[in-house]
Amino acid sequence: MNNDNNIQNQTSSNVDLNTVPVQQTVPVPTSTEIPVQQTVPVVNSVPAPAAPVSSDIPVAAEAPVIDNTVPTGAPVIAEEQVVLDNSQKKSGSNFILIVIVLLLVVALMYAEEIMQFVETNIIATNPTGVDDGNGDNLIDGFILLDDVTGSIKVNSIKFYNFKKNNEKFSIGLNYESDVEYDDVSKENLYIEIYDSNKVLLYKHLFDVKEKISRNIVRTYSVELDADVYESAFYALVKTYSDAELSKITNLTCKYRASNEGYNELYKHIFTFKNDMLINYSVDRKVEVSATSTSSTVAINNIKQEYDALVNANLPATYTEGNLVYSIDLENLNADYIPLYKKGTSMLSVKNKEVFKKWECE
Repeated sequence: MNNDNNIQNQTSSNVDLNTVPVQQTVPVPTSTEIPVQQTVPVVNSVPAPAAPVSSDIPVAAEAPVIDNTVPTGAPVIAEEQVVLDNSQKKSGSNFILIVIVLLLVVALMYAEEIMQFVETNIIATNPTGVDDGNGDNLIDGFILLDDVTGSIKVNSIKFYNFKKNNEKFSIGLNYESDVEYDDVSKENLYIEIYDSNKVLLYKHLFDVKEKISRNIVRTYSVELDADVYESAFYALVKTYSDAELSKITNLTCKYRASNEGYNELYKHIFTFKNDMLINYSVDRKVEVSATSTSSTVAINNIKQEYDALVNANLPATYTEGNLVYSIDLENLNADYIPLYKKGTSMLSVKNKEVFKKWECE
C-alpha cells in the first residue's frame, strides 16, 4: 500500500492531472488496475524532477494494461508449432531452390554435350543413326536417290545431288567443303547405299586422291554391283569410331546337294570389317559315286573357276572335283570378278546366299 502512495505522490509532483486534457475515447485505468509484483523492491530514492509540461500539448492517457493470463480451460494456441511449421516450409523451399540452381549450373557447364545428346537420341529422325550429319529435304534422315533437293553435311562437307547412272551401275554426287583437307580418307567418311526398306546394302569409303579445297564444287562416283544398283533407293553419309571401324564379324554359308551318282558340298566363309565385306574363302567339292553327264558338268564348273583364278594370278588349290581358295578384296586384281564387291554389307550377302538355297550362320 505504501508503494501505491509513493507512485501517486511522484505522479502528482510531476504533472497536475487536473490541468492536462484527456482524450475521451480512451479509458483511463485506475491505479488499482495496474498489477504490481510485490516481490520487486521499490527504490526510495527520489527521481530528479521532470521538465515542466506545456499546457498546450495534449498528453494521451496511459494505455490499458492487457492481462495475458490464459483462463483455466481455455484452448491454447500452439504458437511455437506454427512457427516451427513455417520454418520447415521455408527450409524446404530453400532446398528446392538450391537444387534448381545446381541443375542450371550443370546444364550451363555441359550445354554442348546435352544438346548433342538430345539431337542424336531424341529429336534425330534417322532410325539407323546419322552420327553427326544434318541436311535438307531428308526422308527419315536418308537422302532419296535422284532427288536433287536432298543434301547432308558431315565434317563440314556438303553432299548432294545423288543420282543413279544406268550405264555404269554407279551413284554420282556433288560435294563441297567448308574447310581444306589434304587427305580426307582420314576422316572415316562413308557413303552408304540402302534399299527401299532402309536396309544397308553397301558401304564405300569417301576417298579423294587429291587435296580438297574450300568452296569448290566437285563430283564423285560410287560404283556398285548390278544387283546392288538395282535395289539402291536411299543414300547416307556417316562417320564411325575407331572401335566400330575395327569390329570383325564372320558369316559362314553352306550348300549341300545330293544328286544321282554324286554330291555337291560347297562352303563360303565371309569376313566383314565394320559390316563391310573385306575377304572370303571358298571350298567346293564334288563327290562322284557314279559318273554321269550331270556329275561331269559339276566337275567342269569347278575347273573353269580354277582357270579364272589362274588367269588373274590368284593362288588356289585344285584337284579334280575339289577347289579351295581365298579372295582378299582389299588387294584384288582388277581383272577378276569376285562373288561380291568389297564393302557389301553382311545382311546383303546373307540374303543373297539364302536366296540361292544356302544355309548361313
